[in-house]
Amino acid sequence: MAQYASTGTKNITLQVETSAGCKSDVFTPATPLFVNPLPQPGFILPEVCLNDASAQFTDTSKIADGSEAQFSYLWNFNAATPAVTPAPNISSSTLKHPQVKYNKSDNYTVSLRVTSKDGCVNTSSQTFTVNGSVPKADFEVQMNNVLCDKVPIVILNKSTVDFGSVTKSEIYWDRVGTPTQFQTDEIPATNKAYPHKYTVNNAAGQNYTIRMVSYSGGNTCVSEVSKTITVHPNPKAAYTISSATVCFDEPVSFTDQSASASIVAPARWEWDLGKGNSSTIQNPVRAYRDSGIFNTSLYVFSAAGCGSDTATASFTVFPLPVLIMGTKSTAILEGGELRLKPSFVYGNQLSYLWTPPSYLSSDTAFSPLSKPMNDIRYTFNVIAEGGCTVSDTIFVKVLKSPEIPNAFSPNGDGINDTWNIKYLESYPGATVEVYNRYGQIVYRSLGYSKPWDGRVSGTALPIGTYYYIINPKNSKPQMTGAITIIR
Repeated sequence: MAQYASTGTKNITLQVETSAGCKSDVFTPATPLFVNPLPQPGFILPEVCLNDASAQFTDTSKIADGSEAQFSYLWNFNAATPAVTPAPNISSSTLKHPQVKYNKSDNYTVSLRVTSKDGCVNTSSQTFTVNGSVPKADFEVQMNNVLCDKVPIVILNKSTVDFGSVTKSEIYWDRVGTPTQFQTDEIPATNKAYPHKYTVNNAAGQNYTIRMVSYSGGNTCVSEVSKTITVHPNPKAAYTISSATVCFDEPVSFTDQSASASIVAPARWEWDLGKGNSSTIQNPVRAYRDSGIFNTSLYVFSAAGCGSDTATASFTVFPLPVLIMGTKSTAILEGGELRLKPSFVYGNQLSYLWTPPSYLSSDTAFSPLSKPMNDIRYTFNVIAEGGCTVSDTIFVKVLKSPEIPNAFSPNGDGINDTWNIKYLESYPGATVEVYNRYGQIVYRSLGYSKPWDGRVSGTALPIGTYYYIINPKNSKPQMTGAITIIR
């Protein structure tokens, strides 16, 4: 017996040999052997329930030589062993596309035997289910506690049937608004997920009625269920920063703009303010004691619990320059000049500003010359990268030449009762000595915080001329002259 893997003409020969090794002539039949193609039976199973009028079987059988039109068929609609009872209205058929009415919901074996025009026979079998007549449509909405339009709404198919399986489900996502639009699933399954994204333009949320229709066969075995959901809008996060560049320890204000950017106002805020800083208030303010680029973000939630996309923004914190002014005050003789110079300055991209600019050779130089005519306090501003500024002050005392009166009248009338030497109080180390005409000292002081009243040891001096020696020090020469006491 031989089995051929291909069709067509096969040349056959025969030669025999005895046990002694004697061989016969080779025999070739007068008519070659022709191998015909084997049919390949196939058919499409219908989806039916017990209440359907009939089950329509569709033949899809093929053969290599294309002679399907000359097939003969033998169907067995209850080919299992043992067969299901009660049996269908017909047990077999020779039609190409037969129809059968089943009388019981059950699992059946259907076989199809196909015979070609050349008498070649082949059989195929499939398991076939007649579903029950009572499907029950049902679905479950995932995350039913809060539904938001940013994330697709997902429902799980929970439809069942009293026997077999659900064969088709139709989903109407908006039964009220778009009742003619639906999604069809020809292969439904328990817990199969179906996503759908809604667009909501109502701040309070919008109601949608979802309708599911489930079938266990034709249109006679059908069930439907409807459920209403509320979909809430997602807020949109938006904010502004008080400045894109700030200085060390300078407050930065973050202003929430989400309410104006979306149809629903936020009710909860989650801020990432950069480098471990966070906040949950609407408009936080932070001062940063570090430098560099800070990447910030905002995520907001509506009162319904719907979250936004993340809004982001960055800003740069620049370090403050370093300034050590050194001396806080200095003195200069009237008519002199002084170079102003801080002890130490450090920073990037530095510029300088002295205020007020009075008497200065330049108000933007690091170390300008000052020729003040009067006492003045300068403020030195050091400006670094990002406009970050530190400042300190220095007071310049102008030592004006003392103006020495040549007479005074200590008579108690309130007019010129003391020897008032103008500007001498600016020379705290000055010495003042007064002598009578005999060279005897009648007054001496270190500094001149209290003018002389013309007395010596509490006794008023007589009218007359006296002689003084004033040493202002501070590089000033001694001053001498005569002073007259009159009454």
